[in-house]
Amino acid sequence: MMKWIAVEPSKIESQVVECIKKDWKFIKHAIAVSVNQRGEITCLNALPMLWTWGNSAFPFTERNLWNKIDEQNGWRLDQLFHELMLPDDIDIQSWTKCEGTFVCLFGGGDMSWIQAFTENLKYAAHTAGVSLKLVYLGVGKSKGKGLTRTELGRGIHVIESESQWHFWTRLESILYTKIKLGKTVNISKKDPVMIEALKMVGYGGNGEAWAMFSMGTRAMVTTCGKTALSIMENYQKWIKENVGNRFFKGIVEYNELIMRDVHSCININLPVMGEIPGIMMCPECSKVMDMFYSYRCCPESLL
Repeated sequence: MMKWIAVEPSKIESQVVECIKKDWKFIKHAIAVSVNQRGEITCLNALPMLWTWGNSAFPFTERNLWNKIDEQNGWRLDQLFHELMLPDDIDIQSWTKCEGTFVCLFGGGDMSWIQAFTENLKYAAHTAGVSLKLVYLGVGKSKGKGLTRTELGRGIHVIESESQWHFWTRLESILYTKIKLGKTVNISKKDPVMIEALKMVGYGGNGEAWAMFSMGTRAMVTTCGKTALSIMENYQKWIKENVGNRFFKGIVEYNELIMRDVHSCININLPVMGEIPGIMMCPECSKVMDMFYSYRCCPESLL
């Protein structure tokens, strides 16, 4: 076990505080600086890697960690929920191993959208003959703002507030790590992890309605709430040849079809962790996104 040693803040010399701010680029958000046995700094902020990979992040070499994953197939549910505390009725590992189980993660606070979306999805899944798992992830990163199990009704699994926060923090950490590896300017090279993480943080991180679809070990696809509802309301247009294990493929193809004429605006809000990403490409249209500086004193002010 790693030992914890706490230092009384009032006993820290002002020169040390200045060094931490200047050399370690500490601003406000917590960081975890890793040091080897010789006292040499090996990583200025290992916290994003810890949120993403857990204990397997050691010895905190980001590029090596991501090289372990085939980025053409690495965007999967088991990666997002690894080591997260989940209710007993949510078994992500088993669901992803079953090719006939369709999993939909969704979020937002608009009850009318949730009712319309989930009802249409249930009809579509029943018609296709697939097992459906609906998982609600609240309203962005804010604790206590999501709907309850009672409000959502039967047939919908709910991830509790603390795990919701951990989920969104992990997504932000994935983006932060990818940014450090220079992936923001290479999004045209089709890194699905970067593209889908940007969509999720852009749609769901701001409290808007969103949905993510997955089936078996296939890579996931993310849409905004409006597009997700449109796909399910029009399921009769694409479901005829996409029953059973082809259900997920039908959703992907119909999503690509309607996205040719529709561009969903994406706003990315990320905490500054010592570095500013600079150029960011839109995960939907690959255009360069405008960048703004934002200052706020209240963590809830975005929602």
